[in-house]
Amino acid sequence: MSFFLEIGIEGITETRIRNATEGGELRRFKIAGQNYYSDRDLWDFLQSLAIGGRRNGGAA
Repeated sequence: MSFFLEIGIEGITETRIRNATEGGELRRFKIAGQNYYSDRDLWDFLQSLAIGGRRNGGAA
């Protein structure tokens, strides 16, 4: 959760993270019974939620 707050993203709840993990949308590392996520995996998950807009600065 702190990753999203650090980059100014609000609205990603622990429930959303848990559902994404259980649904296979978000990769986790299970260590000693705890879930850990890499910053890269969290960023990729966030990007997967994007809708619309342009990518790679394409012309209008």
